[in-house]
Amino acid sequence: MLPTLALLALTAAQPHRTDWMRDAGWGVFTHYLTGAGMSADDWNKRVDAFDVPGLVKQLETIGCRYYFLTLGQNSGHYCSPNAAYDAATGISPSKCSKRDLVAELAVALETKGIRMCVYLPAGAPNQDAKAMAGLEWTNGPHRNANFQRKWEAVIREWSLRWGKRVHAWWFDGCYWPDAMYRFAEAPNFASFAAAAKAGNPDSLVAFNPGVINPIICQTQWEDFTAGEINEPGYMEHPGRWVVAPQKPGETDAPAEQRRAQYQMLSYLGPTWCASPPRFTVDRVAEYTRDVMDHQGVVTWDVPIGAGGLIPKPFFDQLVALHASLAGPRPPKTERPVTPPGNLAFRRPAQLLSLDGLRTMQVNSGTYHPKCGVDGDPGTFALAGGEWPWSYHVDLEKAQALARVVITFAGSRDGPRKTGYPTEYAIRLSADGLNWTEVAHVQDAVGGKVEHTFAAVEARYVRVLSIKPDAADQPGGQMAVAELEVYGP
Repeated sequence: MLPTLALLALTAAQPHRTDWMRDAGWGVFTHYLTGAGMSADDWNKRVDAFDVPGLVKQLETIGCRYYFLTLGQNSGHYCSPNAAYDAATGISPSKCSKRDLVAELAVALETKGIRMCVYLPAGAPNQDAKAMAGLEWTNGPHRNANFQRKWEAVIREWSLRWGKRVHAWWFDGCYWPDAMYRFAEAPNFASFAAAAKAGNPDSLVAFNPGVINPIICQTQWEDFTAGEINEPGYMEHPGRWVVAPQKPGETDAPAEQRRAQYQMLSYLGPTWCASPPRFTVDRVAEYTRDVMDHQGVVTWDVPIGAGGLIPKPFFDQLVALHASLAGPRPPKTERPVTPPGNLAFRRPAQLLSLDGLRTMQVNSGTYHPKCGVDGDPGTFALAGGEWPWSYHVDLEKAQALARVVITFAGSRDGPRKTGYPTEYAIRLSADGLNWTEVAHVQDAVGGKVEHTFAAVEARYVRVLSIKPDAADQPGGQMAVAELEVYGP
């Protein structure tokens, strides 16, 4: 049987339902929301005032090829009517708008070659007690089977009405996949996805687990990654596909059936749907190109006004992004390597399990892999969820190596007495399969350490934290403030 990577390589060139998203490269996401205290009448007035032609003209001008709009969120107000929702909640007058904003936008966008996509939470609106009771929702890691059946009926009604004019669904708040969806019998991930695809079997589905770096695929039933990320500059992009792990309770499937299109979703403002822009146009273009160069997709969240238009500062930024991506690629400028000669500076880095077989999540969503090779000893890389782990850097080509310098974020005698291993090893590899151990240290005290050795031809460098292997041991979890690698 072919290994996973070979299977993915064989199928990568075949037509896939996510090809249109990959080809688009980037899109726009907006949160069209209101507070819980708004009356049904005022909500209808707001939705009726939404300037569909104006927004469509903006999206056409910026070269956007797909657009996500929130159906609703915590308030219980939704911008499209839904009889199943009204029946389940018993709320009257309905908090669903009379105007079907999604349907109107979808028709208008279709004439411009822009695909309509929608955002919807996976749970009940948490600011509407009556809706939560009617839908039988309990927040937290619960089965919530009755809720899920009702919610799928709500989703199915929308999907059947819109048909092939809605091309993707992004479901937020899928925080407890094992407790809620990972079952052989419905309701489960499969029935959830089927409800969204009822009107368009080719529509795409993503289930958001929250902010997780690196980006993951939760289940074989999603087509693209939800990819919620706060700091896009700290991402490593693995390529087009992210493969879901095989989990108990789900159908056995080969890797090529568990892959999802890599999609990263972040915000251009200081946070979601907020002003002002936090990045320069050059920085936005750099982040977008970096994703697209790896056949991934990036979606930018921007604010949207009550009247349905993108505010001018963000519109202008997106116009400039479109022009930058359409024009000649600017020369890549790099600051001088820090320190000079350091082969690991700004190379791709990963947080891996001790055996190197599993990717570890970023500790606290803050201590990213890039922080260990950014030339700044004030930042550090730290894995979450496990004590023993390994810091892995790809030098991008094999070359002779003879010296490794590690600066740990803590030391026994320094002001920060945690963040270093008491036992660690350094291993090198030319192919990522066969490894040579060039150093193994016990009773380490942290700080900055240097190891020299006979030259080894290698592309990959790993620092393995062997001890501590549990809490309450000297040193604490290894934190790599800086990894330097040098030739002979």
